[in-house]
Amino acid sequence: MIDRTALLLSVQRALLGAISSDLRTVDVFWNLNQVDIVFNVDPESGDSTIFDNEIANSVEAEVEGDFLTEITVSSRIHQVANSAPVPLIVKNEWQGVRVYARRETT
Repeated sequence: MIDRTALLLSVQRALLGAISSDLRTVDVFWNLNQVDIVFNVDPESGDSTIFDNEIANSVEAEVEGDFLTEITVSSRIHQVANSAPVPLIVKNEWQGVRVYARRETT
């Protein structure tokens, strides 16, 4: 079983230095021994620093390293235009929380 506090602190630490201006939100879901990290990015940001698979894999590896062989971590990058609201994902049988949301003007 995954300790919620340890997982959320692990993700927050792994995100240090990984946040770029096109990253809109980060959601974390977990069940018995699996973690799924969902990165929602703005494909229209036009910034030279972009959140990509390499950064996502780095965050994934850092979280997995904090728990050794206890859990399996996967991640996905979703593109959500700045003009669209970021959906709140619900996964049956999984717990989840949004751990990062950039400040956006409406």
